[in-house]
Amino acid sequence: MDGRNLFGVADETDELQYGQCFIQYSTLTPTKKGQGRFQVVTGTVIVTKNPCLWPGDFRRLTAVRNEKLEACMRDVIVFPTKGERPHSNEIAGSDLDGDQYWVYWDDSLRIEKNVEPLSYIGAKKLEIPSITSENIIENIVNSFGASIILGMIENTHTVVADKHSEHSFSEPCKKLAELFSLAVDSPKTGHFIEMEKLRPFQKEYCKDWPKYMRKSAEEKYFKLKEKPMINTFPQKLKAIKCASTNSIQDERFKKWLDGDIYQEDINRKKPVRKKSNKLAKDVSSSDEQSIPS
Repeated sequence: MDGRNLFGVADETDELQYGQCFIQYSTLTPTKKGQGRFQVVTGTVIVTKNPCLWPGDFRRLTAVRNEKLEACMRDVIVFPTKGERPHSNEIAGSDLDGDQYWVYWDDSLRIEKNVEPLSYIGAKKLEIPSITSENIIENIVNSFGASIILGMIENTHTVVADKHSEHSFSEPCKKLAELFSLAVDSPKTGHFIEMEKLRPFQKEYCKDWPKYMRKSAEEKYFKLKEKPMINTFPQKLKAIKCASTNSIQDERFKKWLDGDIYQEDINRKKPVRKKSNKLAKDVSSSDEQSIPS
């Protein structure tokens, strides 16, 4: 196997030069004593992240030996701390806070030169004067929505890259790649991507889908079940709302309730209901096949 999925770390020895990296991985064949074997990669390697939305997210680096790193760094890719810009940041704007990279060093897949990476200007963290329960609720709901919109951006990008004459180098793909980078960090920054920013791309390109995405087969499946995936989420929210409301309305439980506490709970539930209803509405108004499967 001539590739690995590795966590990225910075070179604390400050010996790696810009354009270099260090990789030492565990082999699949242990020693006779059952101990692990480790192999240092040297030569040209390709490094990227999954998903890769911009051609510049592929970086062509040179893996080198380093005695200090060989003694302590295993099953990670070590990036240099030298240069105008970190290689990790060139790849989808990542920042080594737990990011994983796909690394490949076989001759069967090569790139001749690096494409200019995008700038990936990250959003500044949203600052609020004080933390309230409403802030916490809003962040939880938005974080859930962020995982949905990530898949929708990725699927939309795939369609645009397939249809546009410039493919992944097109301006729409560039904008979607930048949008994806912002969406990935949105739970940390507090700046969540609104569905309205994605809809123009869906409206122009997502009227039909490439066959390899197997969207038509999925559509037939959902029609047979008479439960389109996109309708399931709002229906479940509605069912939860009705169940909670009906249980409270039951006269047998009312006598056990403290009026003040009950009203306080109702007030706390309002912002949750408002945010979840908006999320369900946003997802429902989008093309159901944009949702990641």
